[in-house]
Amino acid sequence: MAQGNPNAWIRRPLTASEIGTVSPANRAVTFPYTKLMNANMRVDMAAALVLCSLETAKALGIPRSKMIFPVSGTDAVDHYFVSERNDLHSSPAIRLAGRRALELAGVEAADLDLVDVYSCFPSAVQIAARELGLDLERPLSVTGGLTFGGGPLNSYVMHSIARTAELLRETDGGRGLVTANGGMLTKHSFGVYSAAEPDRPYCHEDLTKEVHALPKRTATNGYAGPAEVESYAVMFGGVAPKSTTSFRSVYGKRAAPTTEPSLAHLACRLPDGRRAWANVDDPDTLHAMCEQEFCGRDVQLDGAGTAECQ
Repeated sequence: MAQGNPNAWIRRPLTASEIGTVSPANRAVTFPYTKLMNANMRVDMAAALVLCSLETAKALGIPRSKMIFPVSGTDAVDHYFVSERNDLHSSPAIRLAGRRALELAGVEAADLDLVDVYSCFPSAVQIAARELGLDLERPLSVTGGLTFGGGPLNSYVMHSIARTAELLRETDGGRGLVTANGGMLTKHSFGVYSAAEPDRPYCHEDLTKEVHALPKRTATNGYAGPAEVESYAVMFGGVAPKSTTSFRSVYGKRAAPTTEPSLAHLACRLPDGRRAWANVDDPDTLHAMCEQEFCGRDVQLDGAGTAECQ
């Protein structure tokens, strides 16, 4: 997608192996993600949209072929604190608000001509696709995402809407969905756009109240005892030695840090269903976490924020 986007920050095509393999030009950031799986905010980009009524557009002499119509929009906020979310692999806000946006627009997910799913990290795309019923085999971005298209902080969705509008102009009445999120997969917005004049007025709904009525989990501090790893991430740090292929030479940025793991953050489920957080800093365990699946493993929490893996 970035390769075909003239405004993308990185247009060089890369294979899945290149994106997923740690190298001097693609450092490990937080396992399981490399730098090329993270949002690229160090960009110099701008976008603009002109929004007006149909009557104003006609009065200004805007060609019909240039007009793109917003059809529907929705918003929703998941339980604000990650610690209180019922699980860490779903998003009720995406499910309820995203599907409602499609319903208000009278379109099924499979019938969308264009989709841009907010893509700060792979998990955000995977969760959104599952909640919205989008096929992971179809293109899920029109920009190349926040890595390759570029993610200029809160301006990214302006770019995805603008690019969607450009591409919809090339279709015969095509429809596109643009999604947005903020925080830790917390705040969500959805917009459906059409190259054809819709047969219904634009409508918007906020589904946060419905989301917040759903179950949430209790979090606790200071727990000591057995628990189970619900999810985890391994952090990396340090500075890499000089390489003949520097990060700057490939992507125009500074040299890459090393790939040594430094700390792991664990979300743990307690026997009574509550959630607790803990860290692991044992080097052997950190390396093992990057090579083996630790979700579902038993751990012992010491009550002071440290876990010992079984």
